[in-house]
Amino acid sequence: MIGKLPPTAAYDSSVADRVARLNVMLKRQLGGYSKEKFDLTVVETRLILMLAMPGPNTVNHLANRSDLDRTQISRSIATLIRRDLVHRSPGPVDRREARLRLTKKGAAVHRKILAELVERNRVLISGLPAETLASFFEVMELLIARARSQLRPS
Repeated sequence: MIGKLPPTAAYDSSVADRVARLNVMLKRQLGGYSKEKFDLTVVETRLILMLAMPGPNTVNHLANRSDLDRTQISRSIATLIRRDLVHRSPGPVDRREARLRLTKKGAAVHRKILAELVERNRVLISGLPAETLASFFEVMELLIARARSQLRPS
């Protein structure tokens, strides 16, 4: 049974270490695919995946959705625009808040990355009971919310 960590627990038994190790492995997998096939960084790959999701798709919205730094997002978006994968247009209310969307070329890249992501996810979770997965996702959302609430405002 998984319980409270003892006060003398090693870092490698912490939630932070376990999530970080899983994150590194998953980033290496999908990041390696995206780099090899499309010459995209992990951040650029994440942005392409997020830009296909419903939402206002502004830098602020992407930053809130991804927990990535706005400056890092802006730099990556500029690269994606130069490569004709993303289009930027002025916001309808505030022209300084640009709306972002995938171009046709960006949408084609998105479809290929998403298919790879779906297959990798299928292999990763295959054989796990639905109840276990549901509990895992519920706990992950709770931990993300708790970790976010512990961040100091910048």
